Amino acid sequence: MKQRIAIAALFGLFIWGGAASAKPKVAVVPLGRGEALVPSADLARALAARLKTQGKVEPKLVYPLPMPLPPTRSSRKAKQLMKKAFDGFQMLEFTKVRKLARKAMKIYKRELKAGAPPDAYIQALHLVAAAEHFDGRESEAFKRMNDALIWRRRPPPKAKFNPAVQALYAKVAGEQQHRGKLKLQITPGALFWLNRRLQGPARGTLEVRAGLYLMRIGRPGYATWHLWLRVRPGQTREVAVELKKGPVPEDPKLTKLRLEANSVPGSTSATLATDQEVDEVLLVKPEDSCSPATCPMRLRWARGKSWKLRKRVVYVDAKAEQAARQALIVLKRKTQPSLVPSPGDAAPKGSRRCMLDSQCYYNERCKSGICQKVTPITSKWWFWTLIGVGVAGVATAIAVPLAAPSGPVIEVR
Repeated sequence: MKQRIAIAALFGLFIWGGAASAKPKVAVVPLGRGEALVPSADLARALAARLKTQGKVEPKLVYPLPMPLPPTRSSRKAKQLMKKAFDGFQMLEFTKVRKLARKAMKIYKRELKAGAPPDAYIQALHLVAAAEHFDGRESEAFKRMNDALIWRRRPPPKAKFNPAVQALYAKVAGEQQHRGKLKLQITPGALFWLNRRLQGPARGTLEVRAGLYLMRIGRPGYATWHLWLRVRPGQTREVAVELKKGPVPEDPKLTKLRLEANSVPGSTSATLATDQEVDEVLLVKPEDSCSPATCPMRLRWARGKSWKLRKRVVYVDAKAEQAARQALIVLKRKTQPSLVPSPGDAAPKGSRRCMLDSQCYYNERCKSGICQKVTPITSKWWFWTLIGVGVAGVATAIAVPLAAPSGPVIEVR
């Protein structure tokens, strides 16, 4: 019994420590419009990249997609095709599997353009990759598994695919030299997404993992453009597009976020954090005097009901990295980099200044502008009292039935 209690206590401490050390997730949102759209998106991209390098938070570049088509559900026909394909896989009929799964993939690709979730499409890619692998077509198996990986970095489910398919995924995931480039020439300036993930302004050359992508290019007031394209290893894929004006209004959330950036975080910021599954929101709002060459912007970083960080930076001549470096001043210490708040009173000796919880260690919280250690629940006297009472109750509940006689007692005289 004592061993079980000790194991349970250690397990609880492990879970508590893991939850406490999780990195906060931050949504970085550009709020520019018109000529200010590209500068704000460029700075937001540089901020997200720099925050990722610092390693204190997990940044996520976010901008509401410019009014995509209504999402659709996977059609019944595609599900029937996949069911037959899995049945064929069990019977080792790999040619049949490839034929059926590819038909289903064509349907899923049309639905992905309309905003459907990618789960069914990824499953079809896993199945085709497995069929190619067992049929000895390794290059095709690698390509299909790689296409699934760039959508979602998650191995095939073990309930449906054996260890050989898991090993194929591990091999593909470990290939780091499988890279290519995208060269973009888009007019007017717009944003672009690869597989639903915002990359930033659609311009210049970008290095990506080779594979098949769903590219989406959009700008409010212009028709959304999308295309399936394959980037091949060691090659550069050029994409030149001239967007046409169309009835694509700006997402209403952006207007509300601009208003909140001028006052305090409101329901729109909270809803954005919930929808994007993040803990904090960083808004990049250009000022009215913004131009493509020189664009002063205001940063608003919040977790909760108030802006914890308010800073002004100037974006000049498309030097986004320089502006991001000015915005996120790094302390020259051996510890993890952290944001420096506005000048003020010096922090007490031995402590560190902060404005957000993410600037402190995992066992600290930002209170009154200073990182302060949080007393863990295991140091509270009442925690162990409750544990003791619970253990005593469990022991009593087990001991009483064991002590009682299991049947009638016959006394012989």
